[in-house]
Amino acid sequence: MGSSDRAKGESQAVAGASRRWGETPLIRMLKEWAPRTGERWHTPGHKGVAPRGDLVLSWAWDVTEVGPWVRDGGPDDPVRASERRLAEALGTERSWFSVQGASLPVMAALLAVGRPGATVALERHAHRSAIAALILGGFRPHWLTSPLSPAGLPLPADEGTWQSAMDHVDALLLTRPTYDGVGLSDGAVQRVIEQAHTRGQPVVVDEAHGAHWPQRAGYPQSALYLGADLVAHGVHKTEPALTQTGALHLMGRRVPAEAVDLWWNLLVTSSPSYLLLASLDQWQAERAKAEAIARWEALADQARNLWKELTCEGGRVWQFMAENALGLAADPAKLTLLGPGPEWARRLAKWGMVEKVEPGAVTWILAPHQSLDALRKALGELRPWSACGAAEEQPAASRLPPMVLLPREAACHRIQWVPLGQAVDRIAGRAVVPYPPGSPWLVPGELITEDLVTAIRHRNDQNWEGTRQIDGELYVGVVADSS
Repeated sequence: MGSSDRAKGESQAVAGASRRWGETPLIRMLKEWAPRTGERWHTPGHKGVAPRGDLVLSWAWDVTEVGPWVRDGGPDDPVRASERRLAEALGTERSWFSVQGASLPVMAALLAVGRPGATVALERHAHRSAIAALILGGFRPHWLTSPLSPAGLPLPADEGTWQSAMDHVDALLLTRPTYDGVGLSDGAVQRVIEQAHTRGQPVVVDEAHGAHWPQRAGYPQSALYLGADLVAHGVHKTEPALTQTGALHLMGRRVPAEAVDLWWNLLVTSSPSYLLLASLDQWQAERAKAEAIARWEALADQARNLWKELTCEGGRVWQFMAENALGLAADPAKLTLLGPGPEWARRLAKWGMVEKVEPGAVTWILAPHQSLDALRKALGELRPWSACGAAEEQPAASRLPPMVLLPREAACHRIQWVPLGQAVDRIAGRAVVPYPPGSPWLVPGELITEDLVTAIRHRNDQNWEGTRQIDGELYVGVVADSS
């Protein structure tokens, strides 16, 4: 190619690039998407409506340093002052604001209670942040499993399973509630925690989906008041706060606050967003007001009435079934209907967007400032229930994959990416996580089995984190052969 041809090609490339300068594809998408979403039956809890109060988000507030106004950790630090106000209101020993959702609180809490090599009891539907803590801490997982619902939704491990696990572990992580708002009863949780404490075992509770529970009637009792040592909240999931906001709470003094501070400071971003922190400040100031409490408690009554209505019409409401038939605690801010999830989601799309679609279920997240009238109208798309088809059963692995290596050992190995079908009998080097709900189907160090591959293939429309799509085929990360 001659110099004139190269110059011409370079000129065309620059011209093409200049045409793209100034384009904002993400902003364009959001502008087009927002007006078309209809009802937002999903996170975040503000549902696209600005909260009441003083919070007016401003680019001028987007700072990381505010000079003499903040004395980090000292009496003049407004972040710590706001955290103290929240701690006083909730009755905690200490509360931390998170700008990394509930993931940072879960990781910091687990790492604060465990030493390297410790064995942690946790349910298989634990969030992927718990897997991150297993890897970072070099922990050995002691998995607790339980039967699935008719639609393949996870049930919490029962009280007896937790008590049996205590013979083999150093610490416990309870995930309560599940993504669909279901968990052990208040009494069962309290007994499990008390038994663990008699053995000197600390208890962390991932209450990410229950930030709206404390001090509000009509909801399950928060683990804050059932004896837990550390409780993680994903504030943005249900409360009127910006996405990526969360909190961690320390109850009592079994776990030193200094141990939490150590891991918190190692894991937290060094450039926290003051916009997110301001959102948390607004939330802590508003959450305990009488009108906010009244709205949440009214929602609990209205939602439970809706459960009954739908059940009488022949609908299968998972929360109603869990609470009344199984003796579990259920969150009225969640609504899960068992049925043909993908078909129902398509029918509901013209009304709004749901939180989660499973082959056998659809889940809504409700908020006090949302009218249930729109939800009732949308549910008309699914009636009569008998004409909607049966819930599609979710194939699942018949048993947990054998653990060959500790999660940390596997994650630190050299990784090879192979097609899913060629991964049978290989050791997983990366977690395989459907999102939502963010609970791992495969954990680093586990042997990949044929029935697990079959179950993953059945969910070929799922967004799998920890995998790669190459030429339309799903690849998973496995521990590379030593050869």
